[in-house]
Amino acid sequence: MTSLAPALRHSGTSSDVTDVDDTDGWLSLSEAAVQLEISLDAVRRRMRRGDFPKRQVRTRHGMAWQVKLTPAEPGASLLPTLVPIVEVQPTVQALLECVRDRDRQRDVELVQLREDLARARQPGRSGAAARAGSGAVAGLAGAG
Repeated sequence: MTSLAPALRHSGTSSDVTDVDDTDGWLSLSEAAVQLEISLDAVRRRMRRGDFPKRQVRTRHGMAWQVKLTPAEPGASLLPTLVPIVEVQPTVQALLECVRDRDRQRDVELVQLREDLARARQPGRSGAAARAGSGAVAGLAGAG
C-alpha cells in the first residue's frame, strides 16, 4: 500500500496540491456555489478567471478543486460577483398602467378619426368642405 506524501504548496498557481486534511476556510466548488447562490459552472468560471484563491486537493475519490471565498487580490471585494435582489413588481405595475392609458387615448383618437373620415366621405359635401375635412383627418393622423 502506498502512502500519500504531503505536497508542496504554491500560492496562486494551478499546481497547488495538498492533502484534504487542511480545510482552513477552503470549500469545495459545490459548497462555494451554494454559499454564493450561483451555479457550479459559474464558480468554475470565476475560479479560472482568478476571482478566488484556489487549490487542488487529494481526496479518496481523486483530485478535487477547492476555493476560498475571499478575494484573490488584497483590498478587492466579492460584492460585484453577487446579484442584488431588486423589487420589480411596482415598476412593472406602473409601466402596465402607462401602456393602458396610452391605449385608451389612442382608442379615443381612432374613434374621432373614423368619424372625421366618414363625414369627409359623405356625398353632397362640396369639394372645398371635403378637402378641409380630409385635411383635418390628415392633421390628426400625423399628430399620433
